[in-house]
Amino acid sequence: MRGARILLLAAAIALSLSPARAGGNLEAVVQAGTKISDAAWSPLALPIPWKINNQGAINNCNNGNPTCVGGVSPLTLQRAIDGLTAAFNAWQEVPTSRAAFTYAGTTAQTGIGLDNVHLITWAETNPSFCPTGVVATTPHSHLTADLTLTSSNRDLNSDGIVDIDPAVYPNGTVLAAGTIVDADMAWCAAGSDFVDVPLDTLTSTFDMVAVATHEEGHWHGLSHSSLVSPIATMLPFVDVTADYGNQVRTLAQDDIASTSRYYPETTLAGNFGSITGRLFFPNGTTAADGVSVTGYNTRTGEMTVQVFSVSRFTSSAALPGSFRVDWLPPGTYYVGIEYFDSTTGPAGAGDDDWWDNNRFNLTIVNGNVSAGNQPIIARPEFYSSPETSTDDLADQVAVTVGAGQTVDIGTAIINSDNPPAPAGATALNMPNGASIQVVFPGGFSFPFFGQSWASVFVNDNGNLTFGPTSPNADTRLFLGPDPNSGDPVPPRIAFPLTNLDPGIDNQGPNGRFLDAFWRFVPDGTSPQNDRMEFTFLGVPVISTTKSCTAVVRLFRSGRIEMQYRFWSAWWGI
Repeated sequence: MRGARILLLAAAIALSLSPARAGGNLEAVVQAGTKISDAAWSPLALPIPWKINNQGAINNCNNGNPTCVGGVSPLTLQRAIDGLTAAFNAWQEVPTSRAAFTYAGTTAQTGIGLDNVHLITWAETNPSFCPTGVVATTPHSHLTADLTLTSSNRDLNSDGIVDIDPAVYPNGTVLAAGTIVDADMAWCAAGSDFVDVPLDTLTSTFDMVAVATHEEGHWHGLSHSSLVSPIATMLPFVDVTADYGNQVRTLAQDDIASTSRYYPETTLAGNFGSITGRLFFPNGTTAADGVSVTGYNTRTGEMTVQVFSVSRFTSSAALPGSFRVDWLPPGTYYVGIEYFDSTTGPAGAGDDDWWDNNRFNLTIVNGNVSAGNQPIIARPEFYSSPETSTDDLADQVAVTVGAGQTVDIGTAIINSDNPPAPAGATALNMPNGASIQVVFPGGFSFPFFGQSWASVFVNDNGNLTFGPTSPNADTRLFLGPDPNSGDPVPPRIAFPLTNLDPGIDNQGPNGRFLDAFWRFVPDGTSPQNDRMEFTFLGVPVISTTKSCTAVVRLFRSGRIEMQYRFWSAWWGI
């Protein structure tokens, strides 16, 4: 997204610090590091009171804010309060969630911390809360062990301040490990300006209401989402466009599912359905922990709700590798399964870490797909039947879910074994940086850009080109000129993939060729449907653990079909 910045989530665990990761709902490592629990407020805390520093949105004309006049921002304290209230209302008005918030006034307090004041401030001066590129951050504090409250154990950090209000939590109240007891929000005014309306700008000026809606999701226990179709409010990036503001102010179903999961309005739960199952490695006995599972609406193509398969460290009774995609509107869904990890380079410092680290949750960090323990490069896929570890080209199974219904799909096997070539296909055996010319069988031609072609070049960057080759990995100038020579580019058809790496194949970095194939498929009853098929099978994107299986079909009639067995917008050109 243009002008993309990070919306940072920071989590401070009571009495100790821990990094916060992403994925659906916040999690906490508890019970002396032996369990993972939900991080959420107790129902007793609702509505959660919030205060704002009485200076409001200070330093708001330092980054090109186009609404400032004479160095004065129109975003007054009252307008900031109104914008924050509107953002809180977006969550509070979700009918399936009981999450609730209340404005508790202004305060002269500037700094955030564990103090029973749930503060929103532009005046925090501690630089650790606002590293470069961060627009806003929402630290919270939660319990690392079960706590039975007494008059003597309410000061959690021994600073002389009562951190757990006895008026809200009477003596004898038992708070479970993971319970959030304090949340704050720091706005990074040094590097960003803010407005309270969706606005298109080329400056570092952001829609405060949209950003607040995101941060207030963290405030009550939601983590980041990777759903981009439609964009989830909890996506961890912000943009300087009006389109971004309008989209993020409106919650996606994934956001609604996350808040409803923690604070369910149980009387409405029967209006939604769930898909359950369990993920395994190919041996069929080792559960696949921390794997992303997403319900894709087959009618709209939308990524609807995303969860993760549970860890063996979960504090619940759920079995490792099991998942529950819940709060699905009645409909028909494909089940997308995406195994990813952050061990793509030395000490996990690969090219995709900047993104993965913002959507990991603790289930992943403490699961068997992480912490450097991944033995394979698994490929993302859709659930198919029968499920195997090589079903990349199998048709996905549509799962229909009714209101109040839970559909169990049984066992899914992670795609990690070397997939077989498409039936009747010829391997291109393409090394890195190569282009290979495929001559069409006699009598077949393909009309494209006003010319009939008898051959095509298959390039390792995911492009098919007609006439000359185009192996350059940089395909941003799709229509030319060539970024190296400045010359015109040839006619081409591009899979929406970034640079592909045959040095990292389906079995790990053992230097095999790129898994690319071609085949001719005749249609004896309708010659116009004769076609050439080109398949990139489980091909990793360079320097990452991401991979994709994609097929392009060129018909004699000039028709073009592209099919992706699983694809993420984050891997695109």
